[in-house]
Amino acid sequence: MDQVACDANTLFGDEKLAGLYIDESSFLKKGHASVGVQRQWSGRAGKVENCQVGVYACLGRDTRVCLTDFRLYLPEEWTQDSARLDKAKVPKQCRVHKTKHEQAWEMIVHARKQGLRFGWVGFDCLYGSKRELLKAVEDLGERFVGDVARTTKVWTQQLQLEKPRAGRGRPAKN
Repeated sequence: MDQVACDANTLFGDEKLAGLYIDESSFLKKGHASVGVQRQWSGRAGKVENCQVGVYACLGRDTRVCLTDFRLYLPEEWTQDSARLDKAKVPKQCRVHKTKHEQAWEMIVHARKQGLRFGWVGFDCLYGSKRELLKAVEDLGERFVGDVARTTKVWTQQLQLEKPRAGRGRPAKN
């Protein structure tokens, strides 16, 4: 996958015009033996279904897009069932539950370590609504475009605390 990412970067990576897109997809499944399968939200089905979920990163510019990284989402229920993990032959180092947001963060950091050239990161409301992810991406110095819930509060200026006014409200406690 790293080689594919480097090839895509050579063909259409760009510090201004390319973007790194983060999203997920689900694969409907019968049964319970496939790694990570359980009843969970399936965007593909538009409801909670028995499925596997993968988190993906793609490098894109203009009409070109290429998958550059992916992670299989392993629900917490799976990581707590050693017998199930053994039966599915999940490698020991992969038996840790990570949220989809943590996986997205890892892929953004990995893309930069690989030297992928992109000017911004884009994601949908699932990722755009997670303040911790947005803060981490911002702290990296990355520009990003994220869909957010309409109830999300946004400030255009740095917030500053005001001194309390004398004579109003409860006395300050030291």
